[in-house]
Amino acid sequence: MNKETRLAVPVWYWVIAVVALLWNLMGCTAFAMEIFAQEEMMESWTEEQKEWARSIPGWIYIVYGLAVTTGVGGSIGLLMRKSWTVALYAVSFVSVIVQMVYTMIIAGGLKAMGPGAIVMPAFVVVLAPCYCGSRGSLKVGIGSDRAVQPRRNSEDHISGGLQNSTAPPGEVNMNYTAINLASRFEKFTDTWSPRIVAEMNDYQIKLVRLEGEFVWHSHEHTDETFIVLEGSLTIEFRDGCVQLQTGEMFVVPKDVEHRPVAETMCKIMIIEPRGVTNTGTADGSLTAPNDIWI
Repeated sequence: MNKETRLAVPVWYWVIAVVALLWNLMGCTAFAMEIFAQEEMMESWTEEQKEWARSIPGWIYIVYGLAVTTGVGGSIGLLMRKSWTVALYAVSFVSVIVQMVYTMIIAGGLKAMGPGAIVMPAFVVVLAPCYCGSRGSLKVGIGSDRAVQPRRNSEDHISGGLQNSTAPPGEVNMNYTAINLASRFEKFTDTWSPRIVAEMNDYQIKLVRLEGEFVWHSHEHTDETFIVLEGSLTIEFRDGCVQLQTGEMFVVPKDVEHRPVAETMCKIMIIEPRGVTNTGTADGSLTAPNDIWI
């Protein structure tokens, strides 16, 4: 039975992500109040505090706005497990540092407002690396938006190589069962829908049945290896083609538009990085789901 297996994201990750979003939304609220209700806020302030607030230049508020918006964006990315999360948090972190140094030290805010004024910015400085670390603990390949996948093989994801276990450091747990490609092909009949049989580092080894014409497409960030196991395959390019017979292979360079064509049923092996979509940048009705193991 074909199935998709993912490593569950731990509860602590979701807790951190939700707390991060709530915290940064509080920052957005504080920013909005300073922009739209500053005079009302300053009604109970001393003259020294009012003078300090009015001395803050406009560019600091731009930096402040950048800090809170990128913080919220990073928190959303944390919830969605996006690769750009760390970049947004880094921008937010630097913006907070700039804002805090200027307003609290250069402009004298620490003296005017007292130590309490530095609490929230200080929390941001402490928490931002923690958020980035949380995202980094689930980091996967470039452009990948999936949960972390252990190295797996076969139907139970452990045959033919490394087992997914907690071996002591420096030790490797092996499963000495070969992967039979013929038996794997018997487990599915649909065409143009890759099935994973093993992983090697960050690469997946996939089996595919091909028949007919595929869509014109390219893979922007990776080469793609085609190995014909049975039958014949033509890989068309805009300026030519290559014909492959059983036992032959070809590597399509990244970002080169191509279209596989098989006049009759053809069985191939594909080797490519984890997370690559079969239709690349083209999408369409032939786009197959990722990470289907057999």
